[in-house]
Amino acid sequence: MSIQTLSPPISPTGAEVIQHLKSICKQFPQYCKLLRFDQSDEGRPLEGIVITEKSVPKKIKQHCLIIGGRHGNEESGRIQALGIIDYLVSAAAKKTREQQCVIILPNMNPDGAAQDIYKRPDGVNVCNDYADKNPCPETRAYLKVIEMYPPDAVVDLHARGFTGHSHDMVIHPGTRDYTQDHVIMAEVVKDMVKAGEAAGAIHISHPMTWDGWVSDSPVEQCYRNFKSLCVLTESAESNSHSRTLAQRKKIGVARIKALLKHGNKRHPQSHFSGYPYNCVLGLSNLAVVPYGNDARARRRSRTEIWTQSKHFTALGSGGLEEANIKRAKLSYAGKAIGSGIGLQVRMTGKRRLKSITINGKPVSNKNAISTWKDDSSTFVVVFIKNLKPDTYNFEFHFT
Repeated sequence: MSIQTLSPPISPTGAEVIQHLKSICKQFPQYCKLLRFDQSDEGRPLEGIVITEKSVPKKIKQHCLIIGGRHGNEESGRIQALGIIDYLVSAAAKKTREQQCVIILPNMNPDGAAQDIYKRPDGVNVCNDYADKNPCPETRAYLKVIEMYPPDAVVDLHARGFTGHSHDMVIHPGTRDYTQDHVIMAEVVKDMVKAGEAAGAIHISHPMTWDGWVSDSPVEQCYRNFKSLCVLTESAESNSHSRTLAQRKKIGVARIKALLKHGNKRHPQSHFSGYPYNCVLGLSNLAVVPYGNDARARRRSRTEIWTQSKHFTALGSGGLEEANIKRAKLSYAGKAIGSGIGLQVRMTGKRRLKSITINGKPVSNKNAISTWKDDSSTFVVVFIKNLKPDTYNFEFHFT
């Protein structure tokens, strides 16, 4: 590996980032939209980019948010953000552009980057400014983005300073108890690690559960508020001994591409395609899942279920399971969930669904039911368009 001797400002500088965004938007107006926010406190531009196929309806697309440069002396995040922009406007990313809207904020601490320092020059850590009643411009930009584009997936790009050619990392927030979130996250992280190692760096991965961790980071906040699938990556670097920027760019882009692929396919335990955080409550054999005919509607449903989760007072089997009958009980005591829910069950064997009843009444509308099979079982989801406070007893009859 080569040895680099760098002095601040370290490339890519804020000016280089802005120049790249404007150039890409000019070359690919059919895909790209420039996002402009308030300037930093020292007058530097805060800009981002949205990349998607503009000819495809917005409502069918998932939102993936990529954040770089929140620590000013971590140039790897900035170069990786620019690298994924270059990939997303290429022919190879057509499927991603058609199915996803990718929002990239490549330099979220331009004043710190200009001085090659970790925090902002005033000492504010852009990682944990969200609870402040008067957040800094960088945080206001981020909060505006997640309001405009509630995320289905989030990638926060960082670097491990003073580590030279050491290992890279893919880490994620601690997940809620008694969900399959940690299992799904392990699948995604495994793919990202595999891609990063194939690109040239050994990796480690683990949840963000150590003492002193900043709990109000974007990954924590987006998981907590939207149930987004969230990861934070770390690239080894230092100002004296590091992999080249080109090498760090290649490794980081490979990891992000591995994540994006999960938004383009259907997980075997989900009734629709996209990022696989679909068991909002419970496990795949018995779960509350989103309702909706498109990604926008399902995102709204997922978020509403998640934010009302404490009001789901019972989710259980509803009695002994018979050979051909699966029962479930759901009790809900919160305000009505107008965006709807789905109740998912999984039955052993490749079966034919005969009938469903809710509180003894048959469900006759085929549009209210979704079924599919994997190698060993049959999945069924029954949808309730407007969940009102009540106790619901389900029976699924199979042959």
